[in-house]
Amino acid sequence: SRKSLRVLELGSGSAVFGVTLIHRDPESRLVLLDNAAGLNLAKTTVDSVGVENRVELVEGDYLEPDMGDDQFDMVLMSGILHRHSMETCQSLFKTAHQLLKRGSEMVVVDLFPGQEKGELNYRVAELEIRLRTSAGQLHDPAQVQHEMIMQGFDQIQYAHLPAAPYYWGLILATRD
Repeated sequence: SRKSLRVLELGSGSAVFGVTLIHRDPESRLVLLDNAAGLNLAKTTVDSVGVENRVELVEGDYLEPDMGDDQFDMVLMSGILHRHSMETCQSLFKTAHQLLKRGSEMVVVDLFPGQEKGELNYRVAELEIRLRTSAGQLHDPAQVQHEMIMQGFDQIQYAHLPAAPYYWGLILATRD
């Protein structure tokens, strides 16, 4: 039901989720913001799906985007929260709130606990993150939802994504 959206994917990496969102709606547009390496991955995905005429690649720091306020119908963050401390995530939520039009949505897809089938995979991922990053950590969805409320989001919904490796979840929140 969401049509003709202007979507921003922060820290896009391969951009699988952003490209999937716009693929079936020829009126939707996607802005991908990431570093050069991430955008190279994204370009491969964009080209393989054939949506390059509706995607803008922006090289920059997704932690401090210079995009203007109230520009987007949706801000997507996929697989980036676990790379950062909760303090940095709070800043990301504040930034997303500023980038969104009133009544628009933020979508967060990340690693979250709670799926029994994925408990072992989740614990292994948690160990890898702690070994590879200085600030990265896995966040509880209830804590993430609380921090979103503190930044002005409401109508927050959470759901596990019931597919292997059973540790991904989705949070959908609306800008007030």
